[in-house]
Amino acid sequence: MDKMQLRAVLAGVFFGIYPLLLNRAKLGVNISSAAFCLVVFICVAPFAYGEVGQLRQTYWVMLLGAGVASAAGMLSMTGFLVKVPADSVAPLIVLMMVTQTVLTACYQIYMDGGVSVSRFLGFVLAAGAIVLLNRK
Repeated sequence: MDKMQLRAVLAGVFFGIYPLLLNRAKLGVNISSAAFCLVVFICVAPFAYGEVGQLRQTYWVMLLGAGVASAAGMLSMTGFLVKVPADSVAPLIVLMMVTQTVLTACYQIYMDGGVSVSRFLGFVLAAGAIVLLNRK
């Protein structure tokens, strides 16, 4: 496993853990999103400080689009995290993650110029994963 693959695995671990913790924070939807983002900002800011100059050369439309999409996603996620009991969180997170994976795969298919048999099979299996992982 190379360094980038290890980072991807670690991101998956931490992105898998934080919604489970956020579900137990006992906050409302909007304040949960805001408080979470504030904590993330406080944790990330020291690492970003030395790179502030890069903001002069950024493609702002893409950055703003990413921020708005992330904000909408955060509000959607906290909308279910704060309203369901802890034992109902995992199936919803699985649905969210499979949806994210399928969307990313669609983007890759677009970039590659078409769908292969293996990618089509991957979509079928992803749909099956949602069904099977959401059964009790």
